[in-house]
Amino acid sequence: MTFWQEVAEEGNDYYLVLRDADHYYEARIKYDGCFEFVRAHNEPLPELPEPTSQMIDQIHICDVDDMIARLQELKRLAFVKFGSELWGDEKAGLT
Repeated sequence: MTFWQEVAEEGNDYYLVLRDADHYYEARIKYDGCFEFVRAHNEPLPELPEPTSQMIDQIHICDVDDMIARLQELKRLAFVKFGSELWGDEKAGLT
């Protein structure tokens, strides 16, 4: 499964812009390995970078492996706390 599609950025050698098919997620990956991860909530992101009043979350990540490890640990702790009644073994990734 492919989540991402490249957004054309002609002449830019410093970063890569990717979006999901529904335009609710965007990643701007820089040449140095850091990236901006953007998530829209109530409507898709606009086609062009422009100011918007919609609700978005944006986070700057330079160590993606560390971020993934932290998120996986949160998921594990939630499973331990709430059990499989709400999370299910498959969702917890602990099967």
